[in-house]
Order: sequence, then C-alpha cells, then structure tokens
Amino acid sequence: MTPSLSVLSLLLSSSGAAQAAEVGTYTTSEWYETLYDTDGNAVWLQVHYPAVSDAYGADADPSAGPYPVIAFMHGYLGEAWMYDTACDTFASMGFVVVNLDTETGAWLDTHALARDARTALGWVDAESTDPSSWLAGMASDGDWTAMGHSMGGIAMAELVDLEPRVQTVVGFSPYRDADYMWDAYADFGGAALLITGDEDDTATPAVVRGWFDDLDAPSRGLYAVVHGAGHQGITDLDFDEGEALDNDQQLAAEIDLATAFLDAEAFGDEQRYDAVVCDPSFPLADLASRGAAPATSAGRLSDVAARIGLVARAGDTAVIYAGTGVSSAPEGPSDLAGAVELARVDLPDGVACVEVRLDGEYAGLGWVQAVFEGAEGESVGRAIDVFSVAVVGDDPAAEPVPASGGCATAPAAPWLYVAGLLGLVRRRRA
Repeated sequence: MTPSLSVLSLLLSSSGAAQAAEVGTYTTSEWYETLYDTDGNAVWLQVHYPAVSDAYGADADPSAGPYPVIAFMHGYLGEAWMYDTACDTFASMGFVVVNLDTETGAWLDTHALARDARTALGWVDAESTDPSSWLAGMASDGDWTAMGHSMGGIAMAELVDLEPRVQTVVGFSPYRDADYMWDAYADFGGAALLITGDEDDTATPAVVRGWFDDLDAPSRGLYAVVHGAGHQGITDLDFDEGEALDNDQQLAAEIDLATAFLDAEAFGDEQRYDAVVCDPSFPLADLASRGAAPATSAGRLSDVAARIGLVARAGDTAVIYAGTGVSSAPEGPSDLAGAVELARVDLPDGVACVEVRLDGEYAGLGWVQAVFEGAEGESVGRAIDVFSVAVVGDDPAAEPVPASGGCATAPAAPWLYVAGLLGLVRRRRA
C-alpha cells in the first residue's frame, strides 16, 4: 500500500508547520509470514516491501532493487500492527522491512526477539536468492539495519552483539533500567540514531542518553529529543497521554528523523539533515552528535545568504571555507588554499546551524565546505554549491531575531549568523 504522506506534516500549534521531506516514492504492500528457526521455533513477522500494487499480498517489485533490509523489533506487549505506518513508510523509501511479531507473554524476552530478528533477516536474504520465491531479487547483499521501540531497544542492542552485519540502528525510546550495565555498542562502528521525547516517563532523555554515551566509536551517532513527545510516539496507538504534540504529530516527527537518517546513511543524501538541524520549527528539545563521519547540508535563504547544517563529533571545531565555482576538491585543507575562511564554529555537542552571507567582499563565492578539527583528528565535509538548493526562507539579515529565537548576528563578522544554538539546546520557536 502507498503510505499517506499527510502524517508527515508537523502541524505545530505554536509555530510554523515543518513539512517533512517527501518519502514514499515506492508503492508498498504487506504480507504476514510464519518462519521456523533451526530449533523449530516459530518466528512471526509482517513483511513490508516495494510492490507492484498496494493490494495486500501484492507481488513484490524487484525492478528498482535489490533493496536494503530492516528488522523492526516491538516493545513490551507490542505487536507488529502497532508500527504499520512507520514500517510502510520505510518500505516506501526502498527498503524491505521485517516487522517482528514475536509473542511476548507476561514479559518480553529480548533475547528471543533478537534471535527472531536475526532469523528473519537471514530468511529475507535466502528468499531473495531463490528464483522461485516471491521475494526473489528483493534484498541487497549488504549490511542490515535494526530498529527497536522501548524494550525492543534492548533486543536491538542484543542483535548488534549477535550479528556483525547490523551496521545501522534506530532506537525509538529505547528502554533500559538502572541496573543495565552491558555495553553492546562498545565495538559498534556503524551509524546509530537514538530518539526519545521530553515527555517520555519510561525511556526518559537520561535513559536514552545512556545508550548514546555507550557509542564509543560509531561512524555517526545522533541523539534526538522530540519536544512534546511521549513513549508511544512511533506507534499507531491512539494513546492521548496529554503530551504537547498529538499522536499524529509525534509519529510524524519520529518518522521524519528516522527517514532523514536513513536517507543519509543508506542512500548518501546528507541534504536531508537540513530540516532536522536547521529548521527552528522542527520540534526538537535537544540534539547531539558523535562519530568520525561528518555530515553537512545547506539551505538557501536568499540570493546572498545560506544556512549550513553541521553534524560532527562533540567538541570539534568546524572551519567553514568558501570559494568560486560550484565545487572544491574533497581531499582536505591543502586543497582549499585558494578558498576564503569564513568562520570557525565550536561544536560542544557536535551539531550547529550556521548562516552565511556571500555578498560584499565575498560576492562571487559559490561553494562552501567545512573542515572539522578535533582531538580525534580532522574530517572534511562535502563541498556544497549553496545557491543550487531551493530557497527555504527570507534573508535573515532583513530582520535579525534574538539568539533564543533562531538566529543571532555574530558581531565580529556581519556576514555570519549562528542559528539554533544546537550545541546547547534546540527549542521550538514560539
């Protein structure tokens, strides 16, 4: 089925609406499967996949495949149907999603859920190589992505420990108790996104921050707190727990974060981080980053101004260069000898949004590039032709707003604006 995109608009009562980036270019369908592991135990799952039509059980469509594979693990007393909207959306991006329906009983066996997820991932791979299977040609032979909600976040960590092919993880309010000491992510070198809400009383921001702090050496790690979201934000449940965002708004925000992350990690589209990092109407209470792989994005604000989203390692300093033409050499500062250094921005939490002006003495400069310097060495962001991206707002120089509202003029450089103060705390604009 083709997921409705209406849920992907953030209708915020006290700020402008933040429109989610378009996803859902693939028509999708679903099919329920029962598998058996090597011990003869049943494994139940709902498969969400690109299909030739949106009818239930429609033929899979491998024409644009093969596709990367995701395993989604539910929370305590959860069932697969509770995550249909999210899993359909991820399938519509071009993923095969196995939405686990492992029975929980009185208490969720996270070990069993992790083992079932591993079995399901291997099954998709095997079916994809079988010409007689309805999934023939659907799964790419590469790394896997794991997702988990609540106690499924513990299962997700256990799956990482079981299966080295899992190199991308997304945790939605991943839970653990105060006695949880096992560090599943000590040797994890992949990419991780960990999401919670500031009104989540179960997997609180402090709990989820613990998972984030366990990421010792990820390629990229992001910690995001959605302002106004509770514990069930990623589900299709009509829970109405009195949070500042209603059910659809919470679901939209968490899906938007996850799809931006997946676009960047699976498909190399770092530009999707622009709305997450730089849009002051996106409902984030906090955002932090760590890891060796930087990401940069850009949004054009006017014919002379642009905003640059920076995602790097906590404690790095981003040095922003600009030059003529449409691109620069990606090899590092030695190749930027002819460029102009626009600014140095400290990143105490690894993220920031910087607005630059390319007029006056900087007129004619067309591309920007960030070099991230820190204790762990130097990384170079991609070169961006800032005026090739669509206009996202008005010239910030026309009516500067206070720092608490989004943009602040840097007194030593009239062409530089630092927006959002993401190194401190992201707040929703009133």
